[in-house]
Amino acid sequence: MSRTIVLLVAITTAACTDDPRTDRHDENVSATVGAPGGLSRACPYGSECPDFVSCSELGETACRNRSDCEAIYDTSGTFDKFVECRDRTAPVCAGEGKSCTASSCCPGLHCCGGSPIATGDETCTADACPVSDRNQKHAIVPVDTEAVLQKLGKLPVATWTYNFENGVRHMGPMAQDFAAAFDVGATNRRIFTVDADGVALASIQALLHRMEKLQGVNAALERDNVELRNRLLGLERRTVRLEHGTH
Repeated sequence: MSRTIVLLVAITTAACTDDPRTDRHDENVSATVGAPGGLSRACPYGSECPDFVSCSELGETACRNRSDCEAIYDTSGTFDKFVECRDRTAPVCAGEGKSCTASSCCPGLHCCGGSPIATGDETCTADACPVSDRNQKHAIVPVDTEAVLQKLGKLPVATWTYNFENGVRHMGPMAQDFAAAFDVGATNRRIFTVDADGVALASIQALLHRMEKLQGVNAALERDNVELRNRLLGLERRTVRLEHGTH
């Protein structure tokens, strides 16, 4: 009699297994019970599943069959030896403003990349990525490029290290100073690449205009110098003739 009870318990326990396919349908399954890690437990008709078993309580085979668990092995010997079963560490996601080149963005954020974002500068954001299509813009106002250049010349630029990095140096302005100088962007805690590009392009245009103006001034000065040289040459010739008594 006792052997029959043990056999029935073993069968019931084996039937209550973890099924990572939460949408599984089986005519022999009466219910599914939610479990950590997106798993569901399928239990046969007329039975109840026991309380969910934590990873630390599982053996090697059961641990390997659980997507929310990780089997830990000792690899120092000739053969790998199962040591314990641990909860699988959730993947680290990138927060708002953080790089998404090597990790996925946290829920509610998306990886902002592509033109005009340079490769390697992709970041997680809750806002829409910068769009350059004229049809997607309104309230378009030309800027005074010379004024932008003047502001850029006064913008503090420093080298620094992020609080979450160790020993890595970067160079650039602070987002707060950038926002105060140019009054762009939805926040003063980030510098959108599209705004930094705009400031750079406007400043380049201002420098180009300065250069063109200087080139015009230099050309006028060169013409004046040629005229003065010709006049001087004429005076020298007249002086020579006067010294020799000729006209």
